[in-house]
Amino acid sequence: MLDAIPRQVLEASTHVAELQDELTGFEQQLALAQQAELEAIADVDQAREASVITPQQMSAAYVKLDSTGYSDPHHSDVRANYMSLLLQHHPIKGGDADSYSQCQAAWDVIHDFANQLDALNTAKERLFSVHEFGGQADAACRETAVLLAIANRELRVARSAEA
Repeated sequence: MLDAIPRQVLEASTHVAELQDELTGFEQQLALAQQAELEAIADVDQAREASVITPQQMSAAYVKLDSTGYSDPHHSDVRANYMSLLLQHHPIKGGDADSYSQCQAAWDVIHDFANQLDALNTAKERLFSVHEFGGQADAACRETAVLLAIANRELRVARSAEA
């Protein structure tokens, strides 16, 4: 029986050391997740600040391109209408240069908005994935801390039985 007690102390000590190493790893992951979260928040803020296109500009651009029924700037019909109007108003084809340049300007507004929307969505997706990773690391830290407390208690019991 006395031989079993030192073995229990050794096993409990080893378990405590393993859990401490695991907890340290999770804490490092959590710190990385927190740093990534700050960077992702900055990306979202930067993408929002870059959005300088007003709803009025978007509406006017959709009207100019005969695409008022579409709210998605990526919709293929918006581009098709743009290309059709370019051909119709192209000066070489007998169209008006002013109308042609207005179509190009309207497309630029819609295209720029689409790019800004993509950048904002990408930043938001990154933020959500960072939140998820941080939540998983935090949960793992908490779980390992509980296991570590249990292992420390077992180690104290084993040591008191040894004495």
